Amino acid sequence: MNKAVSDAIQTIQKIEAGPSDNVGAVKEKEFNWQHSVLPALSPYKAIADLWTATWFGFDLDQENYTASANRILKVGHDEDFTRVVEREDSPGDKLTEWRDIAASRRFLHWELEFPDVFFNGDGTRQERPGFDAVIGNPPYGRLLDAQETELAERALESAVGVGDVFGMFIEQGAALTRGGGLDGWIVPSGWLTAREYGRLRSVVLSRLSPHRIIHLPYDVFGAAYIDCIIFISRKSSPAADGVCLVKRFGIREQVKQIPCSEAAYSPVCFAAWLQDSDKLMVTESGAGQWLRTWQRRPDFTSLGKILRVSRGITPYVEPSVGDRRKTASGFFGSVGRYALEVEKFATVVYDRSLMEYKPPEFFTGKRLIIRRIISRQRRIHATVVAEDFVINKSYLLALRRNESCSLGFALAILNSRLMSKAFVSMSEIAKRDDFPQLDIATVCELPIRRIEFTTEEKKRAALANETKQLYERSLEEGNLEGLLAFVAEQLAAKPERADVVHDLLAFLAERMTALNRDKSAAAKQFLTDLKDFHGIDAHALTPKTKLDQFWKLEAAELFGHLKKNVKALAWQNVRLNETDEEKIRGRFQKSKEKLLPLETQIAFIDLLIDQVVYRLYDLTPEEIKLVEGAGR
Repeated sequence: MNKAVSDAIQTIQKIEAGPSDNVGAVKEKEFNWQHSVLPALSPYKAIADLWTATWFGFDLDQENYTASANRILKVGHDEDFTRVVEREDSPGDKLTEWRDIAASRRFLHWELEFPDVFFNGDGTRQERPGFDAVIGNPPYGRLLDAQETELAERALESAVGVGDVFGMFIEQGAALTRGGGLDGWIVPSGWLTAREYGRLRSVVLSRLSPHRIIHLPYDVFGAAYIDCIIFISRKSSPAADGVCLVKRFGIREQVKQIPCSEAAYSPVCFAAWLQDSDKLMVTESGAGQWLRTWQRRPDFTSLGKILRVSRGITPYVEPSVGDRRKTASGFFGSVGRYALEVEKFATVVYDRSLMEYKPPEFFTGKRLIIRRIISRQRRIHATVVAEDFVINKSYLLALRRNESCSLGFALAILNSRLMSKAFVSMSEIAKRDDFPQLDIATVCELPIRRIEFTTEEKKRAALANETKQLYERSLEEGNLEGLLAFVAEQLAAKPERADVVHDLLAFLAERMTALNRDKSAAAKQFLTDLKDFHGIDAHALTPKTKLDQFWKLEAAELFGHLKKNVKALAWQNVRLNETDEEKIRGRFQKSKEKLLPLETQIAFIDLLIDQVVYRLYDLTPEEIKLVEGAGR
């Protein structure tokens, strides 16, 4: 084989030395390659095809394989290799299916297709074999059948348990690249932090040194709306003090050229990637590292240690006529921050016949409901309820594991600006524009400040009363300073009185829930009155959401909206006269007078919760500015 490879390489070098300045010259090179290089290596390709076919169901044991391979070498490249492959127990019975398998599976033997990339001129293997650069835009998704998946998992570490082929391309590309060479891929971004791609990250960070990561706009592929990155790496062991250059384009930004200058990139030290137990490749510095830092600190615990988390039921269907299965009241609507946004409650099937059944304890009594989908504003939405009803798997449910830690405390942390900022900064999945979701494992891993309930009971109760008085004064004056100074005092105490801060956050979450409930009732009342007393269905007008926050409009805007929808009102048999308009105006003003103060209180308490959480999580003023800059 060394002689054949050596001859092939010398022939390749002669062919490449020829001119390529016109189409005819290039075609002549191609002709010489096909008639000089390929035939010389064809026996070895046939032997490789024969061996590979046995992985795809071709029945040939080692003894018959060796004998057939020797016969292939004897007949040379001018012969039909199919005729010399046979089994010893049935000589003369020529076997052809291995050729069919090779053709259908399109076997590619890299060393034989590109001998000069892997071998020296004398046919010996190079000390650093491989390509100088490997680039690609591999297919995304689970595209392999069961047999292919089994083989991939045996051959490629990154394939185990995932099946997404782009990761296999990255691993195989690394194997084909020479030491010091570069790999470049355009692939989905989720693998950088998603739980299921831990093996791929381990492969990458053990064999490659990340060089540049460029986060592209969502619509980089016109026909496929998916978030992608350009991932460029060098084949070398990553240094502990190594730096990867990161560029993140806006999600709707029009990109005409990828910048070359390092000044256009942000340096991210990947020491944290190497040290992380899951090898998370967080490309956002600062807030992107906070979750993992908190998880390693002794004064933090995980949300899963204080809450039992599950998800709703599926399928979520109303019973058909004659259906004798057990039922329950089912919630239809959405979950806001501290608010249950009800469309309706209806009877749904609820028994153990469901594909995903959850026990009644998750649907009765006081519990948290967490919306799995991250909002467009990149916020986590959660609320607390006490009414009995079931909910579908678009939501997570959380129960207390013990009586010490309040659900309200956990709710305040989940709904805080800090937790959303830290989570979204770390997770590439959360940055996606196609309905990024929380899962149970992710929620259970969220870091929660550890609370030691050590303050003497009577003193803790007295401090709770003082807290509420300070809250009332702060609300009346519109000033947070006094209450925040109190919080700082509790956290600086020796021993720390974090349990008092816990009680404050639980109280504030309770107030937020009550105020949002009042706000929802007041808003609903006005829209109900419009329909009941004036026959106006607000959602039948255009745009249908115009009056969803009607209290932010002026009266002139309200009536302007009604006038623009005169035809829609006519379809509802509505003809407004001056008396009707005066009554609507009165109801509108009365509702605004009730809703605007509620909104002011909600905004104030929301700000207060954020400020308390910043102090509980020990953020610096610079870190607080980083969070606040995310969109208040």
